[in-house]
Amino acid sequence: MRYESNDMHTLVLEGEIFRLPKKYTIERVMGKGSYGVVCAGKNIETNEPVAIKKNKGIFPCSNPNEFDTATKQPTHYRSVLSQKRILRELKILIHLRHENIISLLDVIEPESYDQFGDVYFITDLMEADLRDILDSHQELSDQHIQYFMYQLVKGVQHMHSASVLHRDLKPENILVKADCSLKLCDLGLARGMDFENDPKMSTNYVQTRWYRAPELLLDNECVSNETDVWSVGCIFAELLNRKIMFRGVNPSDQLRQIIKKLGTPSESDIKGSQQGKAFLRQLPKCPAQDFRLLFPNVSSEAIDLLQKLLTFNFEKRISAREALCHPYFASIHDDSLITSAPTFDFGYESDMAGVSDNSGIKREAYNTIMSFNGHSNVQAINGDVKPGHPTAVKSNPPGAFKTQETTQKAKSKTKDRPLSQSGLEKRLSYNESRAKTAAPSVKKQSEDTKSVGFLKRVRSVLKKL
Repeated sequence: MRYESNDMHTLVLEGEIFRLPKKYTIERVMGKGSYGVVCAGKNIETNEPVAIKKNKGIFPCSNPNEFDTATKQPTHYRSVLSQKRILRELKILIHLRHENIISLLDVIEPESYDQFGDVYFITDLMEADLRDILDSHQELSDQHIQYFMYQLVKGVQHMHSASVLHRDLKPENILVKADCSLKLCDLGLARGMDFENDPKMSTNYVQTRWYRAPELLLDNECVSNETDVWSVGCIFAELLNRKIMFRGVNPSDQLRQIIKKLGTPSESDIKGSQQGKAFLRQLPKCPAQDFRLLFPNVSSEAIDLLQKLLTFNFEKRISAREALCHPYFASIHDDSLITSAPTFDFGYESDMAGVSDNSGIKREAYNTIMSFNGHSNVQAINGDVKPGHPTAVKSNPPGAFKTQETTQKAKSKTKDRPLSQSGLEKRLSYNESRAKTAAPSVKKQSEDTKSVGFLKRVRSVLKKL
């Protein structure tokens, strides 16, 4: 169904309303959930396929389309945490331009500030995610795994060069196409890292459990880029063995699963809070398992890289940049492919810290979208109109900014007090449940309507490599 007006038209597909510029059409729903919907579409001006992601009801607005058809009441808008997540992803995607990070091709301009409720991202159309590949039982050769991993590490390295941590790397957040190209997505949980001035940051809101680094499980506030590197190692292990490396049923059991395979770390390698260290000391001593037995028929170079990625002590863990130069990638590595980006400035979050409601977040999102679309005058957070063409992000020297979360350190002095084992488990479980609440995801389309067609295409490509 289609309703047209000026340069915009309204399309309805599977009960979802899309308000889009006329140059975009929608063809099918790829994923759908209570928080958003993703469609495959096309830019008819360029004839290029695109993905159209509608983030629904993010901000309160006066748009008549956002009223419940049954109750005639305004649709409930999202929490402040969800709003910040969308704004963060928007700004980071504008800043990070890399072939292995999903490209933000367009952001649909709101018709007015008052009607600004939904946020539309137009991105590359990717056919599946890495979870689809892993669950397909499609055989992957050493060359396929090497190529996927090289692209993954390249994307992570570029992100880290901008002092941005992804914080939720997992197969579901790695998109792939039938030509085996790969892109990172879902940067709403990303955070900054100030290595020189403030190496501590809150860890309440990070990473799916099976891919979570031990320093986070130990309630350690000192988080580095190598936290993402651990997740990369878990994904590598899953590609090699086609099963999840550390499948814990809760945060404390996740630590147990890690210790069972990597062995009990030395006292000097345990980096965490006092209660975290105490919890780890209570676990039975375990010897390290031989990775050559865990991963038979895997090359010695792959085993060596995996061990370096899955080093328990993050201070000794390999970096993404170092991983690119590892002998495992020798046959495909090119130094010219290692790129860097200006440091991303999270300072806008501090600017909004004193705002008592969500209006500041909405204004900042509106400003960013209008700037992205080339408008020289946008509504500022304080209500003034900014002249000129403000950029969505600032580029500063590394280590020149602090995240808003670091202001919480003063409230965290009690963290070093000894806690019981159950106390630590309660905290970690609370952190995990909070992350789930604040980071909703869109459900994927069924296997019958999405993955089967993709896998038929990907098989022919994989055979050619």
